[in-house]
Amino acid sequence: MKSTLENEGETEISERYQIRQHLGAGGSGDAYLAWDTSLRREVVIKRVRTDNAEEDAVRQILEEAAKMAAIKHPNIVSVYDITSSEGAPCIVMEHVIGSNLDDYISKNGPLSGEDFVDLARQALDALYTAHQSGLIHRDIKPSNIMLSGLPSGLFQAKVLDFGMAKFVDTQAPSPQTVMIDGSIRGTIHYISPEQLNHDPVDVRSDLYSLGCTLYYALTGQQPFHGQSVAEVITAHLVHRVGSPEEVLSTVPPGISGWLMRLIQRKPEERYQDALTAMKDLKDAAQADGILSSTTSSIRLIESPPQEPPLSSSTSATPPPEPPKKQKLTVFLITGLVLAALVIGALLFRGQPSSGGGVNEVSLSPVPETIPEPVPVQAQPVQGISPVTANPVAELAPLPAPEIVFEVAGSNTIGAALMPGLIRGYLQHMKAEDIQSESPSEEETLVSFLAPGTTAREAILIKAHGSSTSFKALKSQTTELGMSSRPIKAAEVEDLVFLGDMLSPAS
Repeated sequence: MKSTLENEGETEISERYQIRQHLGAGGSGDAYLAWDTSLRREVVIKRVRTDNAEEDAVRQILEEAAKMAAIKHPNIVSVYDITSSEGAPCIVMEHVIGSNLDDYISKNGPLSGEDFVDLARQALDALYTAHQSGLIHRDIKPSNIMLSGLPSGLFQAKVLDFGMAKFVDTQAPSPQTVMIDGSIRGTIHYISPEQLNHDPVDVRSDLYSLGCTLYYALTGQQPFHGQSVAEVITAHLVHRVGSPEEVLSTVPPGISGWLMRLIQRKPEERYQDALTAMKDLKDAAQADGILSSTTSSIRLIESPPQEPPLSSSTSATPPPEPPKKQKLTVFLITGLVLAALVIGALLFRGQPSSGGGVNEVSLSPVPETIPEPVPVQAQPVQGISPVTANPVAELAPLPAPEIVFEVAGSNTIGAALMPGLIRGYLQHMKAEDIQSESPSEEETLVSFLAPGTTAREAILIKAHGSSTSFKALKSQTTELGMSSRPIKAAEVEDLVFLGDMLSPAS
């Protein structure tokens, strides 16, 4: 590459490919429209972001891209070439002219029965071929399926963007890629529960995401939705979804039931492979009276004939706007900040404050549905060392503070993050003389003087492991639990008396 791709004017990736336009950026890299000077055709080049990866990691990306290039299927975007630029792998792919499924449904509404069956058949056929090669896509969604018009008036579906794809051993599936900050790569409305839980993924994860995509194509609505990211995640995890025929009365029952099996919560309850799903799709379509799965009434926006440029300096017709990428980023710290808000609301309810109150904090307000904490009987803490003003003049020991709030659970969170959140919030609420002590191993006592009071109060943090958080909540000996892992099914059942522990409010 002669210069950075962000510079104006044409740049090159090797002498063969001339960059014409930046199409967009996603979690795995940047996409560019380019001109292949050797074969005189437009191509799309994906420059994979490696984030200073080691040489072995870059080599692995190139090797997996080479395997992708070996997959030939009319419904999968073709990989033409693999190269590199400034150490970053570059994958040269087919340039598909058309409209992605997300844009099409947004403009034209849900598909008809015949168009839906045709789309589902083509997408399943593509996935079956990829899966047979050991390739799991892991990011199937409407914006990654292109609808390209054919001269016959029919449409061809193309599965795009294998930037998150991974070749896996079908006998030993691997977990979803997790970023260093703990976030998960994927798209929130279409990601499978096992991806959210960091469980191993296999072909059934792709079928789940395709089911969510087809649900949207058939009804115009996402199957799992909510007012926030947390609510959407909860909908996936507790399988809060209505059947397609409940959303749209024109959806026939056979197709509706077929779709619901694709998006079952547990992988073992879904179709086990794309070929089986295709066979059942045909049976469902015949039972519903959908006579043809090969004719189409989709009317794509017609594109002008694509004449090859006479020279490399001729401008290319700008392609459609690239699909907007969505990244799922789940931060544990967000929940802890909300927890800190709850602590502050409890500690300073009714206390005068020059700060104005909880609602003036720049963070998101606490949902109103958070249950009232179970009161913990105040008790003095013994064994706190006296505080001295200096080595010469020793003050009398401070009276033991009254514990007004307890936090229990993860030692990872309790070591520094939770004490820091509590101290920061107390400072914001104008508390005075904030001090931290360690009455015992893996426990922290944050004591303070609330505004307008003279008696010391304290928050006790017991950091003995994530499992202890759920046990303490069950025994009602703590108000707030800290966990650095997902809650287990048995723990959800144990705490049912507190409500749905998978909901954001809990």
